[in-house]
Amino acid sequence: MSLFGGITTEWYARAWLLLLPKIGPTLTVTSMVLVGAMIVVFPLCHALARRLVPGGAVIRQITMLPLAVPGVALGLALAASDPALRSSGVLLVVGQLLITVPFLVAGLVPALADPDLVEAERVAATLGAGPVRRLLTITLPSIRLSLAAALLMAAALSIGEFNLSFFVVSPAYQTAPFALFSAFLTQRVEVGAAGSMLFGVALLPAAIVAAMLARSSLSRKETS
Repeated sequence: MSLFGGITTEWYARAWLLLLPKIGPTLTVTSMVLVGAMIVVFPLCHALARRLVPGGAVIRQITMLPLAVPGVALGLALAASDPALRSSGVLLVVGQLLITVPFLVAGLVPALADPDLVEAERVAATLGAGPVRRLLTITLPSIRLSLAAALLMAAALSIGEFNLSFFVVSPAYQTAPFALFSAFLTQRVEVGAAGSMLFGVALLPAAIVAAMLARSSLSRKETS
């Protein structure tokens, strides 16, 4: 459909058709990354915040390495580690989880180290509350804003990641950025540009909400 003779939405329609089949795999991979974050990264953040592991400062610096190492290098290292896992999509999830670790650690460790939270957990423990009950009734509710912001940022990073994913992706788990890459590779520049615009617009709300949640969490700490 053309508007005013020179403006058309045709490329956006074609880009949407190109992106549509990738939405399912993209959401599947992102969901697995977020589950992995809660299972693996959250306990690590808790241990770092409470100084439960020796060399915590060194470990925290190590978690920042994905920011310094190019995604291409990480992707090649993962692809060479166990090529058999590539077809299962495991390497893709592990790789995307790796790049989210610095942001999860930066968002969760300060929240979990909050003195008021530590004191509330200590009081609950003296009253007989077990670890699981303290986690569900005190820890998670207290850090809900920081946790939501960190997970939203991790989701946005996972959805948009391409450099690392290119080397470990399985045909069954090709995510949305691969549709854009395919468009540019086949010289469908207009479709690729329109798809990039749609992709950016789709990710923008998540980034804005994550920033607002992080700011609200900081304001709440300052006023408490």
